[in-house]
Amino acid sequence: MSGGDGVTNGNVEPPPPATAPRLAPWKIYTLIGAVLAGVAMVNGLSAVADAARVGGRTTPLPVVLFWELSSVAVVFALAPLIRRGAAQVRGSGTALLGGLAVNLALILLFSALHIAGMVLLRKLGHAAAGLGPYGFDASFATLVYEVRKDALTYLLLAATFWLNDNAPAPPPSPPLAVAEPGPAADPGFWLRDGASATRIDPAAIVWVQSAGNYVEYCLADGRRHLIRATLRAEEQRLLPYGIVRVHRTRLVNPARVARIEMRPSGDAELTLDTGETIAASRRFGIGDSLRQAAQGGREG
Repeated sequence: MSGGDGVTNGNVEPPPPATAPRLAPWKIYTLIGAVLAGVAMVNGLSAVADAARVGGRTTPLPVVLFWELSSVAVVFALAPLIRRGAAQVRGSGTALLGGLAVNLALILLFSALHIAGMVLLRKLGHAAAGLGPYGFDASFATLVYEVRKDALTYLLLAATFWLNDNAPAPPPSPPLAVAEPGPAADPGFWLRDGASATRIDPAAIVWVQSAGNYVEYCLADGRRHLIRATLRAEEQRLLPYGIVRVHRTRLVNPARVARIEMRPSGDAELTLDTGETIAASRRFGIGDSLRQAAQGGREG
Protein backbone atom coordinates (compact mmCIF):
# COMPACT_ATOMS: atom_id res chain seq x y z
CA MET A 1 0.00 0.00 0.00
CA SER A 2 1.27 3.47 -0.85
CA GLY A 3 1.00 6.44 1.41
CA GLY A 4 1.40 10.13 0.90
CA ASP A 5 4.81 10.05 2.57
CA GLY A 6 6.49 8.48 -0.48
CA VAL A 7 7.00 5.05 1.13
CA THR A 8 5.95 1.89 -0.70
CA ASN A 9 6.08 -1.47 1.08
CA GLY A 10 8.53 -0.01 3.57
CA ASN A 11 10.90 1.20 0.84
CA VAL A 12 11.58 4.81 -0.09
CA GLU A 13 10.42 5.55 -3.63
CA PRO A 14 13.30 6.49 -5.88
CA PRO A 15 13.47 10.14 -6.99
CA PRO A 16 12.42 10.95 -10.55
CA PRO A 17 15.22 10.65 -13.09
CA ALA A 18 17.25 13.79 -13.62
CA THR A 19 16.55 15.72 -16.79
CA ALA A 20 18.42 18.36 -18.72
CA PRO A 21 17.62 20.35 -21.88
CA ARG A 22 18.86 18.58 -24.97
CA LEU A 23 19.41 21.94 -26.68
CA ALA A 24 20.16 25.29 -25.06
CA PRO A 25 17.15 27.69 -25.04
CA TRP A 26 18.62 29.98 -27.71
CA LYS A 27 19.23 26.98 -29.95
CA ILE A 28 15.70 25.61 -29.66
CA TYR A 29 14.20 29.06 -30.28
CA THR A 30 16.47 29.55 -33.30
CA LEU A 31 15.41 26.18 -34.67
CA ILE A 32 11.72 26.93 -34.18
CA GLY A 33 12.10 30.37 -35.78
CA ALA A 34 13.80 28.88 -38.82
CA VAL A 35 11.11 26.21 -39.22
CA LEU A 36 8.32 28.78 -38.87
CA ALA A 37 9.94 31.04 -41.47
CA GLY A 38 10.31 28.11 -43.85
CA VAL A 39 6.67 27.11 -43.38
CA ALA A 40 5.59 30.70 -44.08
CA MET A 41 7.56 30.81 -47.32
CA VAL A 42 6.19 27.46 -48.51
CA ASN A 43 2.60 28.41 -47.62
CA GLY A 44 2.90 31.75 -49.42
CA LEU A 45 4.34 30.27 -52.59
CA SER A 46 1.76 27.44 -52.56
CA ALA A 47 -1.15 29.87 -52.13
CA VAL A 48 -0.07 32.00 -55.09
CA ALA A 49 0.54 28.93 -57.27
CA ASP A 50 -2.86 27.42 -56.38
CA ALA A 51 -4.66 30.67 -57.16
CA ALA A 52 -2.95 30.94 -60.53
CA ARG A 53 -3.78 27.34 -61.40
CA VAL A 54 -7.51 27.71 -60.80
CA GLY A 55 -7.61 31.02 -62.64
CA GLY A 56 -8.73 33.09 -59.67
CA ARG A 57 -7.64 36.60 -58.73
CA THR A 58 -4.03 36.38 -57.74
CA THR A 59 -2.75 38.43 -54.81
CA PRO A 60 0.82 39.64 -55.39
CA LEU A 61 3.39 37.27 -53.91
CA PRO A 62 5.00 39.91 -51.64
CA VAL A 63 1.62 40.61 -50.04
CA VAL A 64 0.91 36.92 -49.47
CA LEU A 65 4.36 36.40 -47.98
CA PHE A 66 3.81 39.37 -45.66
CA TRP A 67 0.54 37.83 -44.46
CA GLU A 68 2.24 34.50 -43.75
CA LEU A 69 5.27 36.07 -42.05
CA SER A 70 3.07 38.26 -39.87
CA SER A 71 1.36 35.11 -38.62
CA VAL A 72 4.57 33.22 -37.81
CA ALA A 73 6.06 36.35 -36.21
CA VAL A 74 3.26 36.39 -33.65
CA VAL A 75 3.60 32.63 -33.12
CA PHE A 76 7.32 33.03 -32.48
CA ALA A 77 6.69 35.90 -30.05
CA LEU A 78 4.29 33.63 -28.12
CA ALA A 79 6.70 30.67 -28.05
CA PRO A 80 7.83 31.40 -24.44
CA LEU A 81 4.18 31.15 -23.36
CA ILE A 82 3.96 27.73 -25.02
CA ARG A 83 7.16 26.60 -23.36
CA ARG A 84 5.84 27.65 -19.97
CA GLY A 85 2.69 25.65 -20.61
CA ALA A 86 4.68 22.58 -21.64
CA ALA A 87 6.59 22.79 -18.36
CA GLN A 88 3.30 22.29 -16.47
CA VAL A 89 2.90 18.79 -17.91
CA ARG A 90 4.71 16.66 -15.36
CA GLY A 91 4.17 13.96 -12.80
CA SER A 92 1.08 11.80 -12.81
CA GLY A 93 -2.43 11.71 -11.46
CA THR A 94 -3.74 15.05 -10.21
CA ALA A 95 -0.59 16.95 -11.16
CA LEU A 96 -0.76 15.70 -14.74
CA LEU A 97 -4.48 16.52 -15.06
CA GLY A 98 -3.83 19.99 -13.68
CA GLY A 99 -1.05 20.55 -16.24
CA LEU A 100 -3.29 19.47 -19.08
CA ALA A 101 -6.07 21.80 -17.89
CA VAL A 102 -3.62 24.72 -17.81
CA ASN A 103 -2.56 23.97 -21.37
CA LEU A 104 -6.18 23.79 -22.56
CA ALA A 105 -6.70 27.31 -21.26
CA LEU A 106 -3.39 28.44 -22.78
CA ILE A 107 -4.44 27.11 -26.19
CA LEU A 108 -7.44 29.42 -26.18
CA LEU A 109 -5.31 32.34 -24.93
CA PHE A 110 -2.65 31.60 -27.54
CA SER A 111 -5.20 31.53 -30.35
CA ALA A 112 -6.80 34.79 -29.25
CA LEU A 113 -3.44 36.56 -29.02
CA HIS A 114 -2.29 35.07 -32.32
CA ILE A 115 -5.38 36.21 -34.21
CA ALA A 116 -5.33 39.67 -32.65
CA GLY A 117 -1.60 40.15 -33.22
CA MET A 118 -1.69 38.82 -36.76
CA VAL A 119 -4.60 41.08 -37.77
CA LEU A 120 -2.95 44.11 -36.12
CA LEU A 121 0.34 43.56 -37.98
CA ARG A 122 -1.42 43.11 -41.29
CA LYS A 123 -3.50 46.26 -40.86
CA LEU A 124 -0.37 48.24 -39.94
CA GLY A 125 1.53 46.76 -42.89
CA HIS A 126 -1.23 47.55 -45.37
CA ALA A 127 -1.49 51.09 -44.08
CA ALA A 128 2.28 51.62 -44.27
CA ALA A 129 2.51 50.20 -47.81
CA GLY A 130 -0.61 52.03 -49.08
CA LEU A 131 -2.36 48.79 -49.95
CA GLY A 132 -5.72 49.83 -48.61
CA PRO A 133 -7.48 48.42 -45.56
CA TYR A 134 -6.91 44.82 -44.56
CA GLY A 135 -10.16 42.95 -44.08
CA PHE A 136 -10.53 40.02 -41.69
CA ASP A 137 -13.63 37.84 -41.70
CA ALA A 138 -14.49 37.50 -38.02
CA SER A 139 -17.33 35.06 -38.59
CA PHE A 140 -17.82 32.10 -36.29
CA ALA A 141 -16.68 29.63 -38.98
CA THR A 142 -13.48 31.61 -39.58
CA LEU A 143 -12.71 31.81 -35.87
CA VAL A 144 -13.26 28.06 -35.45
CA TYR A 145 -10.95 27.44 -38.39
CA GLU A 146 -8.25 29.70 -36.91
CA VAL A 147 -8.58 28.19 -33.42
CA ARG A 148 -8.27 24.68 -34.86
CA LYS A 149 -5.06 25.62 -36.68
CA ASP A 150 -3.70 27.41 -33.62
CA ALA A 151 -4.43 24.41 -31.40
CA LEU A 152 -2.40 22.17 -33.72
CA THR A 153 0.45 24.69 -33.82
CA TYR A 154 0.41 25.02 -30.01
CA LEU A 155 0.48 21.25 -29.49
CA LEU A 156 3.36 20.73 -31.94
CA LEU A 157 5.47 23.46 -30.34
CA ALA A 158 4.57 22.36 -26.80
CA ALA A 159 5.63 18.80 -27.62
CA THR A 160 8.90 20.12 -29.07
CA PHE A 161 9.64 22.12 -25.92
CA TRP A 162 8.61 19.29 -23.60
CA LEU A 163 10.78 16.70 -25.34
CA ASN A 164 13.76 19.07 -25.37
CA ASP A 165 13.45 20.22 -21.76
CA ASN A 166 12.81 16.74 -20.36
CA ALA A 167 15.57 14.84 -22.10
CA PRO A 168 17.34 12.42 -19.73
CA ALA A 169 20.37 14.06 -18.20
CA PRO A 170 23.65 12.47 -19.29
CA PRO A 171 25.33 10.43 -16.57
CA PRO A 172 27.95 12.39 -14.65
CA SER A 173 31.46 11.90 -15.86
CA PRO A 174 33.49 9.71 -13.54
CA PRO A 175 36.20 11.57 -11.64
CA LEU A 176 39.53 11.49 -13.30
CA ALA A 177 41.72 8.87 -11.74
CA VAL A 178 44.92 10.42 -10.47
CA ALA A 179 47.72 7.93 -10.43
CA GLU A 180 49.65 7.96 -7.19
CA PRO A 181 53.29 8.60 -7.77
CA GLY A 182 55.27 5.45 -7.28
CA PRO A 183 58.97 4.87 -7.05
CA ALA A 184 60.66 5.93 -10.25
CA ALA A 185 62.00 3.00 -12.18
CA ASP A 186 65.76 3.18 -12.55
CA PRO A 187 66.41 3.15 -16.29
CA GLY A 188 70.10 2.47 -15.70
CA PHE A 189 72.85 4.15 -17.66
CA TRP A 190 73.34 3.38 -21.34
CA LEU A 191 76.58 3.46 -23.27
CA ARG A 192 75.79 3.83 -26.95
CA ASP A 193 78.23 3.45 -29.80
CA GLY A 194 76.74 3.43 -33.24
CA ALA A 195 74.04 0.77 -33.52
CA SER A 196 74.98 -0.96 -30.25
CA ALA A 197 74.06 0.00 -26.69
CA THR A 198 75.17 -1.43 -23.33
CA ARG A 199 73.35 -0.87 -20.04
CA ILE A 200 75.57 -0.49 -16.96
CA ASP A 201 75.08 0.27 -13.28
CA PRO A 202 76.35 3.83 -12.62
CA ALA A 203 77.53 2.72 -9.17
CA ALA A 204 79.95 0.28 -10.86
CA ILE A 205 81.80 3.07 -12.67
CA VAL A 206 85.33 3.56 -11.30
CA TRP A 207 86.66 6.20 -13.68
CA VAL A 208 86.01 7.67 -17.11
CA GLN A 209 88.72 9.17 -19.31
CA SER A 210 89.02 10.72 -22.71
CA ALA A 211 90.86 8.84 -25.45
CA GLY A 212 91.05 11.09 -28.49
CA ASN A 213 87.63 11.09 -30.14
CA TYR A 214 86.45 8.40 -27.73
CA VAL A 215 85.66 8.06 -24.03
CA GLU A 216 86.68 4.98 -22.04
CA TYR A 217 84.67 3.66 -19.09
CA CYS A 218 86.32 1.46 -16.45
CA LEU A 219 83.97 -0.62 -14.28
CA ALA A 220 84.55 -2.25 -10.90
CA ASP A 221 84.50 -5.78 -12.37
CA GLY A 222 87.34 -4.88 -14.73
CA ARG A 223 85.25 -4.44 -17.86
CA ARG A 224 86.00 -1.47 -20.08
CA HIS A 225 83.81 0.18 -22.66
CA LEU A 226 84.97 2.54 -25.38
CA ILE A 227 82.36 4.81 -26.97
CA ARG A 228 82.58 7.65 -29.46
CA ALA A 229 81.80 10.78 -27.41
CA THR A 230 83.40 13.76 -25.68
CA LEU A 231 84.38 13.82 -22.03
CA ARG A 232 82.43 17.05 -21.51
CA ALA A 233 79.21 15.47 -22.79
CA GLU A 234 79.67 12.37 -20.62
CA GLU A 235 80.45 14.55 -17.60
CA GLN A 236 77.02 16.20 -17.96
CA ARG A 237 75.30 12.83 -18.24
CA LEU A 238 77.11 11.53 -15.15
CA LEU A 239 76.47 14.51 -12.88
CA PRO A 240 73.23 13.01 -11.42
CA TYR A 241 75.26 9.95 -10.33
CA GLY A 242 77.92 11.92 -8.44
CA ILE A 243 80.75 11.29 -10.91
CA VAL A 244 83.15 14.28 -10.77
CA ARG A 245 86.03 15.59 -12.84
CA VAL A 246 89.44 15.39 -11.16
CA HIS A 247 91.62 16.01 -14.18
CA ARG A 248 91.38 17.56 -17.60
CA THR A 249 91.09 14.10 -19.12
CA ARG A 250 89.47 12.07 -16.34
CA LEU A 251 86.33 11.68 -14.23
CA VAL A 252 86.23 9.63 -11.01
CA ASN A 253 83.51 8.04 -8.93
CA PRO A 254 84.18 9.42 -5.39
CA ALA A 255 82.59 6.31 -3.88
CA ARG A 256 85.47 4.31 -5.41
CA VAL A 257 88.23 6.46 -3.89
CA ALA A 258 89.99 4.53 -1.08
CA ARG A 259 92.78 7.02 -0.30
CA ILE A 260 93.69 10.61 -1.09
CA GLU A 261 97.31 11.72 -0.80
CA MET A 262 97.74 15.47 -1.18
CA ARG A 263 100.91 16.92 -2.74
CA PRO A 264 102.60 20.22 -1.72
CA SER A 265 101.60 21.62 -5.13
CA GLY A 266 97.91 21.19 -4.27
CA ASP A 267 97.50 18.26 -6.63
CA ALA A 268 96.65 14.81 -5.26
CA GLU A 269 97.11 11.15 -5.88
CA LEU A 270 93.96 9.06 -5.64
CA THR A 271 94.05 5.39 -4.78
CA LEU A 272 90.89 3.62 -5.97
CA ASP A 273 89.30 0.51 -4.46
CA THR A 274 90.50 -1.43 -7.48
CA GLY A 275 94.11 -0.73 -6.49
CA GLU A 276 94.70 1.74 -9.32
CA THR A 277 96.37 5.07 -8.61
CA ILE A 278 95.52 8.15 -10.64
CA ALA A 279 96.54 11.80 -10.52
CA ALA A 280 94.10 14.56 -9.62
CA SER A 281 94.59 18.24 -10.35
CA ARG A 282 93.94 21.06 -7.91
CA ARG A 283 92.17 22.92 -10.74
CA PHE A 284 89.12 20.67 -10.33
CA GLY A 285 88.35 21.15 -6.64
CA ILE A 286 89.90 18.06 -5.16
CA GLY A 287 90.76 17.98 -1.45
CA ASP A 288 88.19 18.21 1.28
CA SER A 289 85.17 18.04 -1.09
CA LEU A 290 86.44 14.87 -2.80
CA ARG A 291 87.46 13.37 0.53
CA GLN A 292 83.98 14.01 1.96
CA ALA A 293 82.31 12.57 -1.15
CA ALA A 294 84.44 9.47 -0.98
CA GLN A 295 83.71 9.07 2.75
CA GLY A 296 79.99 9.46 2.11
CA GLY A 297 80.12 6.86 -0.65
CA ARG A 298 81.78 4.31 1.59
CA GLU A 299 79.26 4.94 4.37
CA GLY A 300 76.35 4.51 1.93
